[in-house]
Amino acid sequence: MKNLKMSKKLAVLISVFITMLVLVATLSHVFMGRMADAGESIYEDRLLPIRALGQIRTDNRALDGYMLELMLATDSSRNEELQASITERRDSIGTNLALFNETFASNRYRDARTCRRFEH
Repeated sequence: MKNLKMSKKLAVLISVFITMLVLVATLSHVFMGRMADAGESIYEDRLLPIRALGQIRTDNRALDGYMLELMLATDSSRNEELQASITERRDSIGTNLALFNETFASNRYRDARTCRRFEH
């Protein structure tokens, strides 16, 4: 390096800098893609079951209101509407509960496999 001219030293320095900059940009792009995939996985594995549980709670509150109104209502057409609403909410609870159990069971299975992999 001592015997090189100043312009050659600057060219080498700039080349090394550009190479490092390209390397950092490439690694950043790769790891950002991995983070995006991990974020999507977290959304699907953790947030969707929470959303299903929230909907179950909402449906339960609505069912409580429908049941109270059904006990107090005297109009037969309104009672039929309430019965239909109760059936609809009950079906919604069943669907959301199945979704929650499906995702919860698959998450437990995946977590158990991950734990076993780290034990060895």
